[in-house]
Amino acid sequence: MEDGPGFPLPSVRARDSPRMKASLAWLRSLLPELVATDEQIADALARGGWHVRSLERRADDVVLDLVDTARADVMGHVGLAREVAALLRVGFVPPGVDAPVRVAQGNAEASVRVEVREPAHCPHYGLLVVEDVTVGPSPDWVCERLRALGIAPSNNVIDLTRLVMLESGHPVQAYDLDRIGSDIEVRFARRGEVLALHDEDMPLDPEDLVLSSPRGPLALAGIQASRTAEVGEAARRVAFECACFDRASTSRSMRRHGIVTESGLRHERGANREDTADVLAQAGALATRLAQGAAVPGSIHVISAPWQPTQWVLHPASLRGVSLDDAAQILDLLGCAVVALHDPGHGGGLQVSVPAFRADLRGTEDLAREVLRVVAVWTSGSP
Repeated sequence: MEDGPGFPLPSVRARDSPRMKASLAWLRSLLPELVATDEQIADALARGGWHVRSLERRADDVVLDLVDTARADVMGHVGLAREVAALLRVGFVPPGVDAPVRVAQGNAEASVRVEVREPAHCPHYGLLVVEDVTVGPSPDWVCERLRALGIAPSNNVIDLTRLVMLESGHPVQAYDLDRIGSDIEVRFARRGEVLALHDEDMPLDPEDLVLSSPRGPLALAGIQASRTAEVGEAARRVAFECACFDRASTSRSMRRHGIVTESGLRHERGANREDTADVLAQAGALATRLAQGAAVPGSIHVISAPWQPTQWVLHPASLRGVSLDDAAQILDLLGCAVVALHDPGHGGGLQVSVPAFRADLRGTEDLAREVLRVVAVWTSGSP
């Protein structure tokens, strides 16, 4: 994988197994209580149902090479850290958001207008503006981290979006605001429109969701940015986008055009609707550090409907002898909200609220399967 969030990867054939790489040094920084060796981490993941291709030792790190799965949450280091914490029974606290070191005057809503014309296909769209950026090479530590994970560095603005995506699993796109204009729409493409790529103009389909301005399409939503919108050395005002796009629409557009990107793969699996604002804020904070910009107050969020967690009741009969206490601990480690129910007639149970980042958990069978999967690792030996 040699490209960033909005730039294409080679097309992935159905029989291929896309790779997912993770830095164990990065993972350990998120899990300060973790004492397992690199091999024990890989072994726990393998016993937890993951296909571990290899451990690649680098100068100051070890890169874990996994086979990609349908789970969206583990496509970022935070989600993978949560998974490792559950398998190895250690505490995990998600990282907080850094504060920007420079803040500009004014308000983002005064300089940019955002309209989401297709709210069912974009339930949450976020935009943050950073001014006075200085675009140039990224620091060595950023370049080394990206190269270790198979991504070629570009410049400090594009690279910071990659860092945020690799940490959170939620894609972030950067646009040169002076090139795209101040009126932004999320809509379906119009017949005859094209997206200007580096090597060609790609015809768009009326079923493609796009980001557009009066100047035309700026991006195939969540997948591919236009060359006319990308951030180069001349950029001074940057708009950072973090959004949630419809999974099925993203998948169809990628297959229709034969484009598979890091960003598209994550949106196809379902971006976390609960972390959009924090991910966007983290991108802005990094832009003030790595690109010396000033964050404009008042990030823009267009939300069609607030996220409502799904709740299920898990009864002891579905747990095959696993205690409710162990089941509650496992589900809590996996990020679910759990409340014990006291029902003498049925032996009690657990009311489980499924978080937005686990869209794959669709009922009590899925919850029970997760409990049994993790408890099998617990009982098969641990570091």
